[in-house]
Amino acid sequence: MDLLARVQRERDIVIQERVKQSVFMNSVNSSSINTIRVVTYRSVTTEDIHVMQVVIKRGKEGLFVDNLNSGGSFVEVARDGHIAKYGLTKWGKKIPFKCNEDYLPQFESICSVAREVAARDLINRQLYFDMFIDDCDKVRIMEINYSPHPTIQAVCGPAFAEFTDELIEYVRKTEGSLVRLIPVRALI
Repeated sequence: MDLLARVQRERDIVIQERVKQSVFMNSVNSSSINTIRVVTYRSVTTEDIHVMQVVIKRGKEGLFVDNLNSGGSFVEVARDGHIAKYGLTKWGKKIPFKCNEDYLPQFESICSVAREVAARDLINRQLYFDMFIDDCDKVRIMEINYSPHPTIQAVCGPAFAEFTDELIEYVRKTEGSLVRLIPVRALI
C-alpha cells in the first residue's frame, strides 16, 4: 500500500523520518534502528535530575524495530558507560552481545541531553528517552516515553535505586500510605 493512501486511511499515525545511525549503532544490529533507553528521575527532595538506567535496545536480527515485543533485547550500560556482554529479552532470556566497543560512544553526551530535556519537563518525575547516535555522530532523541517496561529493572536493577527511600518517605508524607485505591469508574 502506498504511504499516501495509508495516511488518508489511518486515524492515528506517526510518521518519522528514516534515520541513518552511526557505525556503532549499526553494529548493534544493522537491520533495525537501535536506540538507547535512558531513564531519568527528578528527585522529590532536591529536584535534581538523575540518570537512573541506560540500556541499548537491540532489535531482533532481520527486523526493522528494536522493541522487546518483536524479539529485541535490552543490553545494560553501566553508570560508567561500560556495555554488558549480554542482553535480556522480555522473557528474561540471556542473549550474548558482542560489539567492538567496551564503552557506549558519547555516553556523557547522551546522559547530558537526557538530563537537560528532563529538567524542562516540570510535570513528570521519571522519563524514558529513546535516543540514538546518527550517521554524523550526533546524539538525537527518537521519542520520550512516560511509562516503564519491567524488563529494564531485570537488566539494570531497581527503578529508583538509591532514591527508593526518599520516594517512599515522600509518598508517605503526601499520601499517608503507599496503597492507593482507584475508583472503579477510572478503570472503565
